Amino acid sequence: MSPAPARGSVFTSGQLKSARTRHAVVVGALVAVLLLGLVVAVPLLRGGNDGDGQTPSQGGASDTGAPVSTTPTPASPSPAATTASPSPSASPSPSETAAGGLPAGWTLRSDPVGFKVAVPDGWRRTSGSTWVKYQDPNGVSELTIDRTDRPGKDAAAAWRAIEPNRKNVRGVQNYKLIEIKSFDCQWRTCGDWDWLQTRNGVQIRVRNRGFVTASNRGFALRWEVPNKDWEAQLPNFEMVFREFVPDRRN
Repeated sequence: MSPAPARGSVFTSGQLKSARTRHAVVVGALVAVLLLGLVVAVPLLRGGNDGDGQTPSQGGASDTGAPVSTTPTPASPSPAATTASPSPSASPSPSETAAGGLPAGWTLRSDPVGFKVAVPDGWRRTSGSTWVKYQDPNGVSELTIDRTDRPGKDAAAAWRAIEPNRKNVRGVQNYKLIEIKSFDCQWRTCGDWDWLQTRNGVQIRVRNRGFVTASNRGFALRWEVPNKDWEAQLPNFEMVFREFVPDRRN
């Protein structure tokens, strides 16, 4: 409604109608301006947010992450094991046959980590922060290679220090120590830790062989096969150890 005319003002009917018309036009223009302002202001206030307080370019998950192994980290580290550089999870590539010769069905593989190891054809590779594992896809046998850049001076002593806790490791069932012993080898120190345990209802015999190839490199080769096959498979493990090529030696 138009404001009442001031006291003392005199309008004819034509003047009043004209005044009311001009006022209506002004009010309509003001309303249009206000509506246009709201149309512009609302998107600016929203700022492109998706309702979570972040713009689309913030807080989003990356799709370029490296694959992560789903296999649990082996429970027994290499002697005096410490953290080493993360290992790639790419498939290893076949290498030339070792000088000593490999049995049929075996290949000396150049692992992405840097060492070379003899592995049965068809075994599948997984890896973690300091370890690489090759597994028989059709059974329970496996070979784990663990490594450290701060090895101890006595492999057998390192095994004796951690052996009492082996039975408490998650997933280890019916653990039974067989023996821990040192032996002469081409490296700085070598020690075997043998035990029995049960996995998937099968009694497994394990040999965890620790050895130090350099002042800043120690390894453990952990060989696991059904106990009933131990004697038949032992020459294969000794061949794996003999043909193993470390990434560091001095």
